Amino acid sequence: MRPILKPGSMSVGLWKDERGIVEKGFGLQRARTNRLADAEPWLTGDTGAVLQELSSRLRYRPLGEDLSTLSEAELTHAREEVRCFLSAFESMGVEE
Repeated sequence: MRPILKPGSMSVGLWKDERGIVEKGFGLQRARTNRLADAEPWLTGDTGAVLQELSSRLRYRPLGEDLSTLSEAELTHAREEVRCFLSAFESMGVEE
């Protein structure tokens, strides 16, 4: 599997387009503009280096590999944590 992003091999326009696609895929498209209270948006600057690091870490790990090592109880607990996390954001009015 190739890395998700390779900035050295792309034109600037294509690099920005691909970065935007990845950010949208992670649901981060409003993280550059939305504010909570008087705080600045939490996602600023170029995410390229972070996405490259993520890509290199995921490159040699088959998707789902870690899931096969978890018990049903652990998976249920993780799902409940995600539901609570999403519910907290929804109650603050931070939803799509």
